[in-house]
Order: sequence, then C-alpha cells, then structure tokens
Amino acid sequence: MSILQAGTALARSLAWRAACVGGLAAAVVVLALRTHFYATISVLVLLGVLLCFDMARLITRAARAADNFIDALGPDNIDVSLPPGLERSVGRWRANRAEQQRELDSARGLLDTVNAALLVVDREGRVSYMNRAARAWAREPVERLEQIAALGDDAALLRTMQPGAREIARFADGEPVYVACSRYNAPGQAEQRLIAIQRIAGDLDAVEVKAWTDMARVLAHEMMNSLTPIASLSESLEHLLRDATGGRVLSAEEQELAAALEAIKRRSVGLMNFVERYRAVAELPEPARQPIVVRDFLAGIESLMSTTFRERQIAFSTHVVPPELKLLADPELMEQALINLLRNAVDAVAQTPAPRIAVEIRAAEAGVTVEVLDNGHGLPDEVASRVLTPFFTTKPGGSGIGLNVARHVALAHGGQLDVRRGEAGGAVFSLVLPAA
Repeated sequence: MSILQAGTALARSLAWRAACVGGLAAAVVVLALRTHFYATISVLVLLGVLLCFDMARLITRAARAADNFIDALGPDNIDVSLPPGLERSVGRWRANRAEQQRELDSARGLLDTVNAALLVVDREGRVSYMNRAARAWAREPVERLEQIAALGDDAALLRTMQPGAREIARFADGEPVYVACSRYNAPGQAEQRLIAIQRIAGDLDAVEVKAWTDMARVLAHEMMNSLTPIASLSESLEHLLRDATGGRVLSAEEQELAAALEAIKRRSVGLMNFVERYRAVAELPEPARQPIVVRDFLAGIESLMSTTFRERQIAFSTHVVPPELKLLADPELMEQALINLLRNAVDAVAQTPAPRIAVEIRAAEAGVTVEVLDNGHGLPDEVASRVLTPFFTTKPGGSGIGLNVARHVALAHGGQLDVRRGEAGGAVFSLVLPAA
C-alpha cells in the first residue's frame, strides 16, 4: 500500500468512528431528555468511550507512522513513492534540511577554530557544550565545571558568574586569563550561560615589553644626545688646561680642576656605555627561524658554560623529550637567551652546598617548553612578581638586562618567559615557544 492510500484509509477510519461517536452522543441526549432508559443510555455511553479509545489508538499509530515517514525522507532513503505535488514539497524540505545541517557544521567548525575556550553551562554548573579549545584545556570529557582540573579552586567563580560579568582570573597554573560570561538561549531549552576563557599572558607580556622598549629607546636617544657633548666638552677643557699651563707643575686649584674634568669625562663615557647596553636590548633583531636539533644545540651551550660549571663545581644535566626533538627558532637568539638564564641560575646556586642546574626541553601539544631549573634558595614572593620586570635586579652592580633579553627573545618568537618555584626548592625559568 502506498503512503497516500494508507493516509486515505486512516482518514476514512477516523471519520467513520467520529460519526459513530457523534451519533451515539445524540442518541444519549435524546434518550436522557425523553425517556428513562438508563440502562440503554449507559450502554451507549460505554460504546462511545470505547470508540474514543479506539480513535486515540489510531491517532497514536498515525503519529508513529508519521515519524517513520519523516525518517524515510532522509537523503539515504529514496524508495518512498510519493505523489508528484508532495514529492516536490518533500524535495524542498530535504534541501532546506541539508542546508541547515551544512550551516550547523560550519558554525561548529568556526567555533572550533576560536582560540578562546567556550563553554555552555546551566545554573547548576552542568556543561552542555565545549568547543575544541575548551576540550583541549579540560583534557578529558567533563559534565560539570568542578571536573575541570585546570580551574582549581576557582570553579565556583565560573559557576556564579552572571551574564555580562568580566573577570581577570588565575586558575590552577597561575596564568592570567580573561573570563567573560553572556546569556545563551537555545530553542526549547532553559536559559544557559556562555563562558569564554581567553589566555592573555602572552598578549599582556608583549604590550608591557613593547612599552618598556619604547621608553628605553626614547631615554637612550635623549641621554646620548646630552652625554655626547658633555664628554666631548670635558675632553676639550682638559686639552685647554694642559695648553694653558705649558707643562708646568699644576697648582692645587688647577689640579682640582683637572681632576673634576677627568671625573666628568670618565663618568660621561661610562654612562654612554651603560646606555648603549640598554639600546641593544631595545633594538633586538627579528628572529631568523631555522630548524634546530635540540641535542646538538644543548651540547654547544654546555661546551660554552663548561668552564664556569667546573670552576664552581656545579652539577649540570640536560633532558630532551623526545630525544630527536627539533625546534624552529633563531639559533643565535635562543643561545643568548639560554646562556642568560644559565648565568642567572649560576648566581642563584652560589651559596648552595651541592649546586645543581638542569635544562629540560619538552615537546607539547601547544609547542615547546625550555626550562632551566636550579636548587638555589628560590625567589621570595615579592621578588618573583618583579623579577621579569625589565631592568629589575637584586644583584649588586647588576643591570637587569639578562632576563630582559631572554624575555624579549621569547616574545619575539611568539612565546613567553615565566618563573615559578621548583618542586624541590630553587627556581624554574620556563621559556615557552609556540608550535611551529
């Protein structure tokens, strides 16, 4: 039987039963008004009820048949025979459904390309959707916010955030993230919240370092413009003084004047050299990236630092995972950055009974991590929060340039430099580079 014939038979059956129910209802009304045949009325009412139940059964069967018909209209089922008019309507319906599916797939693909982690959650903290960035961030399927280990103790922050709220938060790894909450409404569902989590450490570092670099460049320019004529003038005055005295023994006043001119010249030249060092930081070249075999690279670093390690009796080790790891970076800049981190570690373990320094380089999904670990006394909290500030130093006579250069190199490669306490004491400087 065709679908049209089945529909016609169903309609006739329902119409016949509806007519019977109508007739029975009329008969019951007439008998109730004109006679006292209560038994007959009861029988007619019972028949009417049975017919109604039968109609409900037919309607339920029709609903199931309609569901099966809808399923049969899928793109893989083409054997359903339809009348020409209905076939055209079904064809348009199929095309619309295919277009909607394409739009849905496109929207999902677009959400998966967003760097921000997107989560749709209800008021109880149940997660109904996560994009690719959120799934990578959570590392495993989750049903509730509390199950995301990366949130640490701040899962309650996301659960209680109201639509429109904006926060800068630090989760389990201590990295600053920007969290935004907005309303999310889906047809036929209760109102939910869309939470967007964006890592901002690299962007903030780049902005901060650019500000310091611009300031250093301006200061270097202005200071050099002032110091150069001072140094030149002091040297000229020295010559004039020698010419005026004609080689005779200088008086006390003349000796004092000569000493003052020499001090002015010496200090001016020293300041000019000092400014030139800062200018070198501000004018760090763009990285010329090329493949680097990490094991060979570390062997070269160890050769350069071996004398220092031997003289100070420092145990030095390296660890590369995987052993054949390669890095796409500027070898000269990376060498300078790693040497600066190692020199910082050498100073950190100066008073340690059994000094140790290690370099660990690992490949990860997000890129490559270069870590320099030491077993020194570590960094106090007030120092750790400032140690990466350009030109900050706790060393007597230090310039604060070494770590600043390493941070510049990391940012120039699109990465960042972080510092944290080591699990067994000391400090860990972590230079994170993005995947090639």
